Amino acid sequence: MPNSGSPATSAPRSDDARTRRGARIAVACFVTSGFAGLVYEVCWIRMASLVFGSTTIALSTVLA
Repeated sequence: MPNSGSPATSAPRSDDARTRRGARIAVACFVTSGFAGLVYEVCWIRMASLVFGSTTIALSTVLA
């Protein structure tokens, strides 16, 4: 007697799995890069505030 449920689904193709894995790696690289950029920005702002004082000049220098 045939199964009356939904049609059988095949396993995902290896191309789809590679595409998903590649996309996850790319997203992980973007997230890591963004986090590293924020850490460096905070470090530079703190170092610039030692030279210029805690002013908008220090922030503007780092962001420029």
